Amino acid sequence: MTPEIEALYQRIGQRLLDIAGTPFAKGYIRVEMADDFGSVGLFIERGDGRWRYLVDETGNLFDDFAELRDRSIAAGMGAWTQATFRLNGDGRFEVTFGHDDISDLGAAGERRTRLLHARRPRTQFRNLSQPSF
Repeated sequence: MTPEIEALYQRIGQRLLDIAGTPFAKGYIRVEMADDFGSVGLFIERGDGRWRYLVDETGNLFDDFAELRDRSIAAGMGAWTQATFRLNGDGRFEVTFGHDDISDLGAAGERRTRLLHARRPRTQFRNLSQPSF
């Protein structure tokens, strides 16, 4: 992990907080990205069990994740195709990466639905860092 990647995690978390504009219990940013295409989905849950889809009208999150992907490759971490950034209401976060085939863009919605409705244990934030935002 490089200091630049750590700084990107902080920036991504802050962007989610800014876009949400309201307190939430859980926030997810789901990214699918390849060399020539990608998508970003933002979701928050305010503690009532209902997920809300958010829009990053600036496109800055996409740019942040593209930079994260480039820096991950440069750091020898490989070219991931999926990233999930989870942020809980007290500021703890976790980032996971996947290397699945995402060439079927039509299945992106199904993959997001599985993410949001998966039963995750309460210990979902295994690798925690305390953000400074």
